[in-house]
Amino acid sequence: MTGVFYPDRVTAANVTMLSKMFDEGQDGTTAADLEDMGVYTGISLYQQATPQYPYVALVDYRRLPYRYQANGDFAHWIVRLSDTTYHDPLYTGQRGANLTTSKDVLDRAEAECRRWSRTAPLRVGFKENMTQTSGKARIKTYAWNVRTQPSTSAQAIGYLMQPGQEFDVLGMVTGADKQQWGRVTVTSGGVRVGDGYLRADGWAWVTTPTPVPPTPQPVPPSSDWKDAKYLLGVSCLNDGDAGMDALARGCRSVLFMDNLMGAADAARKYPDAKIMARFWFQAAPDPVWLADHAGAGLTDIPGNMWTTCANECDWICYGTPEELRKRFEYERTFAEAVWKRNPARKIIIGEFSHGTPDITNPEIVKAFRETYYQFAIQNSARVKIGWHLYTKGKRTSDAPPTDAPMIAPEWFEGRDSSFWTQCGGDKRVVHTSGETGVEAGAGGFPWAGYSDDQFARWCSWWLGYRRSLPVVLDGACIFQYGYHQNWQGYDVRRYAGILEDFWKGRRQ
Repeated sequence: MTGVFYPDRVTAANVTMLSKMFDEGQDGTTAADLEDMGVYTGISLYQQATPQYPYVALVDYRRLPYRYQANGDFAHWIVRLSDTTYHDPLYTGQRGANLTTSKDVLDRAEAECRRWSRTAPLRVGFKENMTQTSGKARIKTYAWNVRTQPSTSAQAIGYLMQPGQEFDVLGMVTGADKQQWGRVTVTSGGVRVGDGYLRADGWAWVTTPTPVPPTPQPVPPSSDWKDAKYLLGVSCLNDGDAGMDALARGCRSVLFMDNLMGAADAARKYPDAKIMARFWFQAAPDPVWLADHAGAGLTDIPGNMWTTCANECDWICYGTPEELRKRFEYERTFAEAVWKRNPARKIIIGEFSHGTPDITNPEIVKAFRETYYQFAIQNSARVKIGWHLYTKGKRTSDAPPTDAPMIAPEWFEGRDSSFWTQCGGDKRVVHTSGETGVEAGAGGFPWAGYSDDQFARWCSWWLGYRRSLPVVLDGACIFQYGYHQNWQGYDVRRYAGILEDFWKGRRQ
């Protein structure tokens, strides 16, 4: 669930925040939840009995005529502007703005959302809280034009106010479009030449100073990371129920995908767990937009929830030193955009695919040391480096498949430790793993036909090997645990009883 403001086009609430009050498939929204969201968004939210445009509408996503996820099947919030026009914030940028279809299609999409929830409100109205009339203000997520008159049809003066830019509001006026506008001073060469106007949903009053990130302090690693409940965690992908099942069984390292609020709720319920939140896109989104998508403005994300950025070579490959540096700049931009809103958020950078980066290339090691490694040192309280650490082929001669190769573990399961050692072995640099297990050919343990005993022996080997390495790997998630139609050959739920034995200390 994402949220986008469309400058000069709509006065919609930030729908990212609204996703907190209705996590996909969950019931239980109350008037208090709406009020709570108003605190986050600075917008008064209320349930509508009859439609009054614009409003935020809960719909059955599969009934929308245009879908960012072609096969998506879930409850979703859109902003209805009229009988036939709407915004879909699941799209990146402004591609979801001003979509048009028939009234019957949108009405049906609203009506059929009841298969997901009987209690969440169908329609949520909103209005800006504009009791203040002058003072310091700050541009929100997107750049906005200063206009000659309080109207979106008025000429832009040529001032484009950038995100985060602060300015003084001299007064408030109601424009021809019935929206609120702030009157601002326009200068040329330092001399005032007149007034201009900024629509009020593009900025927010500055009530507190811009947060300054705290100076990170070294965090000495504790020894609990060596416990099986952390090193034999699971990735549940989009199956949040499976992730909660693993936590209830004793697992304490779980990755959730495209389920920010589910991950945050899991972290609250299990404060001793290490929870990861990942987001999947086919192409690389703008990193600042991705930060907003990841809930950068949320102030109640638990400290034991970590948010990932890039994943493997999905968006930006890193086969050369220059490519690795370019990928790092993308991840740093994402992290800094998150921290600008909430300096306490915990970020995982890297999540490199297994067998990468090239451990034998001195220039790649140098680039890694100067980027990812130094950034982790500088932000040791809020950054970890992520790795995918699969067994390539098989680890023991009697494991399936019979023709699978056996490769020394330092090339795959322990590649991260070699990078850490070559870069200086600083204990402030902590690693984690969003994916581990086996890549046996065309699948994982179940695809290869591991017996219960063979699976248990791999787990024991993995624990012993990782505990013997000098680098701290404070969590690792077996890929994967739960239902996903594309990854059934990796689903390890058939071994859940064995994993539970490890999580509860009955196996070593």
